[in-house]
Amino acid sequence: MSSLVALVGPPAEQGDAEVRALLTRPFRADSATVAMVRVADDAVLGVAAPDWDEGAARRLATDGRYTVVAHAAIYYRATLNRALVAAGHAPCPVDASGADAILAAVQAWRWECVQHLEGEFSCIVWDAHEHSLFAARDHAGGRTLYFTRIGDGLAVSSSLRTVAAVPGCTPGWNLTALAEDAADIDLTCGSETAFSAVDRIPGGHALTWHPGAPPRVARWWEIPIFEQDSGVPFDEAAEELRRLIADAVAERCDLARGSAVMLSGGYDSTAIFAAGSWRLAGTSGPSALRTVSFSHPIDDPGREDELVAVTTERWGRTPFFIPESRVPANEPSLERARMRDEPFYHTYELWNRELARGCRAQDARIGLNGNGGDYWFSTSPIFLADLFRQGHWGEFRREWRSLWGPLSWYRVFKVAVQPNLSPRLLSLLALLRGGRPIAEAYARKVPPWLSDTLQQSEHFLARRRVPRDRRPGEGHSSVERTWFLRTVFTERVNALVFSICQGEGVELRTPLLDSRIVRFAATRPRWESNSGRENKRLLRASMRGLLPDEVVGPRTRRTGVPSTYLDRTLDASLQEAREQFAGGMVLAELGVVDHGKLLADIDSFISGHMNDRERAAALLAAAQSEWWLRTYHG
Repeated sequence: MSSLVALVGPPAEQGDAEVRALLTRPFRADSATVAMVRVADDAVLGVAAPDWDEGAARRLATDGRYTVVAHAAIYYRATLNRALVAAGHAPCPVDASGADAILAAVQAWRWECVQHLEGEFSCIVWDAHEHSLFAARDHAGGRTLYFTRIGDGLAVSSSLRTVAAVPGCTPGWNLTALAEDAADIDLTCGSETAFSAVDRIPGGHALTWHPGAPPRVARWWEIPIFEQDSGVPFDEAAEELRRLIADAVAERCDLARGSAVMLSGGYDSTAIFAAGSWRLAGTSGPSALRTVSFSHPIDDPGREDELVAVTTERWGRTPFFIPESRVPANEPSLERARMRDEPFYHTYELWNRELARGCRAQDARIGLNGNGGDYWFSTSPIFLADLFRQGHWGEFRREWRSLWGPLSWYRVFKVAVQPNLSPRLLSLLALLRGGRPIAEAYARKVPPWLSDTLQQSEHFLARRRVPRDRRPGEGHSSVERTWFLRTVFTERVNALVFSICQGEGVELRTPLLDSRIVRFAATRPRWESNSGRENKRLLRASMRGLLPDEVVGPRTRRTGVPSTYLDRTLDASLQEAREQFAGGMVLAELGVVDHGKLLADIDSFISGHMNDRERAAALLAAAQSEWWLRTYHG
């Protein structure tokens, strides 16, 4: 994993050897290049890069006044250069690094630079004239930044563990954040981490710091309001979307280092492969893009082998398959936890690692995935609450019947009525029910093994209620789609998968999170996402002619459900936890979980008496949080 560090004030009193040690904490010995500079008597910036990637020297840029350290892939350079020239500055050279491009933008627009940067990045900038610091992340949040105040100074790093290790950082756990990770429930603490003294800079946010003032974190990327119909006809919109996806893929490819699509048979990753192949046609024979996919046995719910095959063959490629059985169900969790920056865990960690290894087997250093398509081009049944609120009864009835058949009044209440009730009405209904609140329709349940103290804590329970305030012009469906950009949960998933791939020598890039695609998707009406039993209608239409009909056509059943692997990894991981946690748990000592109840729930799953996968996934999250804590508790 790449590493950025900035120390200002008391933390900068450390010597160069100590700063270098902080920079290389995320790496194995002798596996990184390092560049660092003391920009003032009380300020030092540095960057370390894995030895398989570009050298650290290219991730540091300075002009004497501004010094940038960055882990950045900056796209649409021609657009950036036109804006630089219009602002009276020289354009970036063709071979300019990401740090060089950010420096040029800082020179032109100072801290407004992020408004002109299209890419996937985290960066820290020092202004020697103002003796001030700026740090920012792109809106998708795949590349992380954390910070802590130490005296009247500041420590910023791309690694949570690194910030917590800076001398002077106050130790202590944030038990609420730990509980949310351990219970695998909706996260509402956007900036908080497992360490009480360390905060994260959320995606799409920037930190500014001046001497004598506390650091300030504010959103710089404005989230668009979705489902604002631009009036562009469907067929024209499909053509525009095809072009946008093709541009996004082309910008993220690196043909010299090799680029591979992590390809399933779903609509999103096949669109990435097809649009990219269309745009890059002729650069190296058939498709310039390689692919890596999982193969599942016939009749397995995860099988999409045939869809993958016809997709790759359409562009002259032979699919590269990894047998699903090759993915380990589990590996020693304590050792893996030592490599993880946060207690937060991805159920498909080993799955994603095998995909990254598949990219390397295909001689690709760049991996592209289809993350984002579900948010921009599909929507959940929450849109029924909008139809109900707006009084569109005929359309409501037709959509309901196509999804679920006959009306069930209880389900109608949960799906369509309850989301439209004000907090006051919900409180009144709870009063009429003898004080029992109505369960939130879209919130995960608090596991029964969470400690009684937390179960009864109004503070903890209140934090679970993820705010879904609607801006003018927003419906429930629109709010749900922007939740991806508002909540820290999904960006942490992005960051964790990015880190997993980095550990295998692959840089993950996500074309469908391109801000141009996000802004375009916001201008399309809801029915292009979901109508009847068809979803992603606009995305599918944009790929006509680029993908075989069986790939873009509507599906009679859901494909690509890796439930076989999910069951394997849940069983193996919880067996390991049961054996190792019998004598006690750090989480129990801290008052986060009830040890006995948690073990009983694990026993229930292992014995087959409890087959709720969501509840089992929460047990797995608790187990992995425990392993992470044990890396600090001996």
